[in-house]
Amino acid sequence: MILFTDTTSDQTIIALFCKKDFVKIDEIKFESKGMQSELLIFSIDKLLKKHAISKQDIEIIMAVPGPGSYTGLRIGLATLNSMAFALNIPIVGVESPGGKKEIISAFSQIKGSIFDCPVLPKYKYPPKITQSTRT
Repeated sequence: MILFTDTTSDQTIIALFCKKDFVKIDEIKFESKGMQSELLIFSIDKLLKKHAISKQDIEIIMAVPGPGSYTGLRIGLATLNSMAFALNIPIVGVESPGGKKEIISAFSQIKGSIFDCPVLPKYKYPPKITQSTRT
């Protein structure tokens, strides 16, 4: 089973694909502006339960690394990287779920069947860091 997630915008997308033939099983989209930390993991769990799939059935996580909002990417990728680490499965950055061609291309990036490298965010803008007003 392949779990795909896109948290780059105000609309989060979560999809499940069959690893054998890369067919999309189901997809959910929802408005998540500023609420990714409250909604993402519970929405993933809800989608898995809907299809009687356990977390251990996920073999690969595909995540869109950006560009996108700072908060959406930070929370989304932290959650997905943590899931991949905990399940000891690979995670790969992809531009979009696309079709078979895009999924096969994502598979070529995977070096093994275990977590070996996190997906790093690609932010839309550089961070705005200001100096402290404390003296």
